[in-house]
Amino acid sequence: MANVNIFEELAPYARLTIPGSGVTVGQLNYVTQQDLYYTCQATFTSGVVPANTQLQFFQAALGDSATNAGYTSGTITTAQSDSRFPRGQAAANQCFVGTSMGFSVNTISAATPDSGFTVGLFADPDDVYSLAQNFSWDLTIGRGIQRIIGPLAAYPGNDSVTVLQNQPGTAQAATGNNVSTVGTVQLGKPSCGFTRLVVPIVFPPLINVTINAQNGSGFTLESAATVSVQFRLTLRGYLMTMPVG
Repeated sequence: MANVNIFEELAPYARLTIPGSGVTVGQLNYVTQQDLYYTCQATFTSGVVPANTQLQFFQAALGDSATNAGYTSGTITTAQSDSRFPRGQAAANQCFVGTSMGFSVNTISAATPDSGFTVGLFADPDDVYSLAQNFSWDLTIGRGIQRIIGPLAAYPGNDSVTVLQNQPGTAQAATGNNVSTVGTVQLGKPSCGFTRLVVPIVFPPLINVTINAQNGSGFTLESAATVSVQFRLTLRGYLMTMPVG
């Protein structure tokens, strides 16, 4: 593998074939190490999360309509995504190999990215757990590879403050929310690392990659208030190019 000392992390996958190409990971050329992130939005009226609510990640790129990510209007900026892969397709000579990933869940004050929304705190920590545990994600690469993985809660991110929590040794709130102080946690805590993937997620050249998150049965959040929620998926990995010749 070229530059093996730079990405020893990829060495175990050197013989992994890039879908649709016949090229292995070991034959790719290194460009840069980077994160690839994408944010979806969903609004839950009166705290009700309908059954089979689906979030579709990486189905639009920078500058595309934000309605592709669940927002009511506006365009996708770097606040929502850094992806330049329209419909999840890398360019003809590019390939992204994601080796670890994480989700984060936040409330926001508006359902459009152009309205100056602010990221907020959930009124009840149970709501973060409910969303993270009830939504599971799956992966589809082209028409040949499909994997149903697991709940978002098993893949914590670390990029923002999201939830109120009770500190050890403090009394529980009388409201029953078990909240007495503001805590800087979300699906884990700010210092947590992303989850290492057993098998990397590969964005092959010109092949659609679809990552969805979906719940099954409907449920109601504890706060029971209408809330807009941002779900962000971040992949940490490597941008590569295909070998020449």
